[in-house]
Amino acid sequence: MCLGFTKYVLYYSRLSFLFPELQAAPHRDFRTEIAVLEKFCETGSGYTFGRLNADCWNFYCGQSMLEEGDEPPGQTMELMMRGLNPKKMEPFYAETCGSADEATRCSGISDLFPKGRVSSYLFTPCGYSANGLMNEDEYFTIHVTPQPEFSYASFETNVAMDNYMPLIERVLAIFEPDSFICTFISDLQSPTSVTHAAMEKTVKVTGYRRADLHAACMASERKLTFAEFYRTEDVRLQ
Repeated sequence: MCLGFTKYVLYYSRLSFLFPELQAAPHRDFRTEIAVLEKFCETGSGYTFGRLNADCWNFYCGQSMLEEGDEPPGQTMELMMRGLNPKKMEPFYAETCGSADEATRCSGISDLFPKGRVSSYLFTPCGYSANGLMNEDEYFTIHVTPQPEFSYASFETNVAMDNYMPLIERVLAIFEPDSFICTFISDLQSPTSVTHAAMEKTVKVTGYRRADLHAACMASERKLTFAEFYRTEDVRLQ
């Protein structure tokens, strides 16, 4: 039993830290984090994707001993972006936008899922977070650190789509990062599992070229695909 639930699937993931020595225990080392998580999960697996001399993405999946068919198929797509366009970051400063709703509208985030209900927060002096709901079981979440010295944004959703590329390109247009990592995880029974093959074939995204690709088939009947992209041309707003 994990945190009081008899049936559960738990995901924990993060990029490699810029300053791991400054993190509070147990977050200085992924193996230590796994050891803590395994105290709460009946079974689980930890993975590290990416090059050791670049951004690595750590992922842990823990779950209860579910019988086959107990869990409906699902999926999660995540974008992790670094080196954001400073011009695009202006809405995420409190002195520029007077409210979180204004930041959501001015940045273009409100256009990602126009029918969604969005709860957002604009930090002082800067920073932004948003959680959106489309249906009771469909969500998206965004977090933005706009400072140019270490700018970063993340986007995550579990909305099922036949083709995620239009959504990915809309998110990239909001932030215009120098590089980004895209991860997609799904149950093998999910109709969206075809996305894994699509990601393996995608060498270029407008203005970006793929630098790394990894895939893993997990014992829990899930597949995960990791792809890292770098900017190839300056398509930023002047």
